[in-house]
Amino acid sequence: MTRPTPSSAITGTAVGAADGRTLRRERNIAAARSATLELLSEGVRPSLGDIAERAGLATRSVYRYFGDAGAAIGDAVTHRRNRASEVFKSEPPFGRSMPLNERLAMLILRRIRLERLVHPLAFLRVLGASAFLLDIEVREAFFPELAASGDDEQLALILCAMFRLGSVRSMRYVFGDSDELVAEALSRLALSLLADAR
Repeated sequence: MTRPTPSSAITGTAVGAADGRTLRRERNIAAARSATLELLSEGVRPSLGDIAERAGLATRSVYRYFGDAGAAIGDAVTHRRNRASEVFKSEPPFGRSMPLNERLAMLILRRIRLERLVHPLAFLRVLGASAFLLDIEVREAFFPELAASGDDEQLALILCAMFRLGSVRSMRYVFGDSDELVAEALSRLALSLLADAR
């Protein structure tokens, strides 16, 4: 049995300390991102000092991670945009043979979850050109009903507008940030529109 040499013991300590520093750095960067998004959602264009104060960090630390406020904002926006894109792409496809209520519940849950993710970045139009993908998803969710209505384009456009993130955000505001009330309203509206189209 070999005994560890003093140099390997020192190396092990250094590795442990490095791991601790890496974890602390990652936690601090996550806190700074979160603080940046909170400030942006409040309509504030934050300085490094604002970000540091909200995150509970030293301004010097935030400067070391990002360099300036513009870079911190860019990092937070890019990170959240990538996360929203991952969530959207990871959603399972709609089964056209699924009952309408199941497809509708899936679509509503997706929209509420996605809207919450991108809400701090609403003013940046975080999904930009990808908004058409949201419309495609709506058309897929209601494919059997749209086909049964003779591919009523006006009905399709109304449904797409109803499930835009801005519409979900407006409903969240009207209903006091209640996901349950937003889901109920979206469900009632969609079912009413589809019943009228029959």
